[in-house]
Amino acid sequence: MLKNGNESAFAYGFANEQSHQEVPGLSKREYFAAMAMQGLLSNSHVIQIHQKSAIDWIAEHSILQADALLDQLEKEEK
Repeated sequence: MLKNGNESAFAYGFANEQSHQEVPGLSKREYFAAMAMQGLLSNSHVIQIHQKSAIDWIAEHSILQADALLDQLEKEEK
């Protein structure tokens, strides 16, 4: 797993109303996957090609895109 994928996507997190503790929210990997999923879902052509398995295909490829971005960012840091 990429070393920075589990870090918080948001530098400051947010306060939990019940405990007043800062919680990190989404990881970078989860955030990037959600953004990739949003893009894939906005493309009706992708959904038409993968009719029966569209849900699984989009979820899988969203994660693959997130991991590819994290990998590339990690390479550029070196």
